[in-house]
Order: sequence, then structure tokens, then C-alpha cells
Amino acid sequence: MVARCAAPRCPVTVTAGSPLCPACVARLGRDLRRLPSLYQQCGERHPHSTAPAWQAPPRAGRPGPTVPLHAGATDARHAIETVLASWAGMIAQATGAAPPRRVVADLARFLLARFGLLQRHPAAGDLAAEVAVLVADAERVLRPERGRPLGGCVVPGCKGRLTGGTQPQNLQVTCDADAAHRWDGPEVLMMRDGTPAPAEAVWLDASAITALWGLSRGSVYRLASENGWRRRRRDGRTHYAADDVRSTLG
Repeated sequence: MVARCAAPRCPVTVTAGSPLCPACVARLGRDLRRLPSLYQQCGERHPHSTAPAWQAPPRAGRPGPTVPLHAGATDARHAIETVLASWAGMIAQATGAAPPRRVVADLARFLLARFGLLQRHPAAGDLAAEVAVLVADAERVLRPERGRPLGGCVVPGCKGRLTGGTQPQNLQVTCDADAAHRWDGPEVLMMRDGTPAPAEAVWLDASAITALWGLSRGSVYRLASENGWRRRRRDGRTHYAADDVRSTLG
């Protein structure tokens, strides 16, 4: 039986054995091997206190001094651990193998040791999609200058994907299919080939809002709460109505 590869946006057909084509199988293996290193590197993005451990001891009933965490790194690390633990648990249950420790390096090693089973699993396409997102999110934390994905191009008929800069001074939104499709930050939400876009059809997650408006994630969550932005869950993340965001941020 001939079917299309189960990996996202892959047009290759497969015949038997794995729901994934050979190229997507190889990419999944590479991504799984990279996750422990990306997890560790994201941890190194957290700022570190310069005070020696023996200074400023915590007072009774109160925690000791802390430094702010890197929100993007925290999200990326949590997602990596959660996804790997979920798949490792499923494979352990299916095979009767002893589950590994909930440590990213051990989880990845466990899955790679059973990679043949993984690539033949009916949900291999879901795994490939999830792991690809984990790698992309971690890389954006480590290399923010590459920008964040903001969804499909708003120009009718264009199949490109939009990317927004991650720095407040670099809020250019560009299309990977047509260099002429370029906007300054949030104006992309108001334009559709020169005409107003239907904002009610646009939903943005916190990453897109930080990229478009140059806000911290903490500010996004605070403004969403204070201004009652409509929200919905999609792909495991909270998305906010674009018209609510724009009415607050301008």
C-alpha cells in the first residue's frame, strides 16, 4: 500500500515498513541524538548569581536569594523532558522494558536503543513532528537572531512561512518564499496583500507576541490577564486572539 510520509509537510510516498520516508527517519534519529545537548545548552542560558553560596543565607521561613530564569530556556527544557518521558513510557509499556530515569540523556538513550520500533510505530509521524518542534524551539533560545516562526504568509496564494525577529530593535517579519513579503513587526497582522486582514481569524502564542512586539513572556502573561485576552489551547500551547493583543499593544 502506498501512502504519503507521515512527517509534517513531507510529500514523499512510502510503501511499507515505516510511516516515515528514509530521509525523515534519518532526520528523526539526528534530532533525538541532539536533544540531550540542546537541553543542557538551554540550561546554560539561565543567568547565574555572582554571590558566593555562603553569603546572604535565607531567613527563617523565606527562600534564599534567586536570579530570574530565562523563560524560553525553561519552556524548551520542560518540553524536551515531557515529550521524551511520554514516549519512553509508552515504549516501555509496549515492550515490557524497565523505564529509564526521568533524565533527558537517559530518556533519549532509551528511545534510540529502540529506534527501529519507534520508526515503525503508527504514530511515528507525530513523534517526528514533536521532536522537530523541540529542536526548533531550543535552537531559537540558543540562536535568537534567527527569529521565530509566525505561521503561514498572509498574502493570498503564497505558500511561504513567516519569521519574526526576536530582538526589540529587529521586528522585521519576512516570508521565506518571497522577499517582497516583508513587514515591520505587528503590521503583518493588519495587512493581507494591502488590505485589512481578518484579525479575528488570527491566534498568537506567547512566542509570536514577544517576537512581534519585543515584550518579555512575563509581560505577555501579565497583559493577557489584566486585559482579559481571549485564549484557546492549540498544539499544547495557549494562543491569544490577535485583535485583543493589538487593541492593547496598538
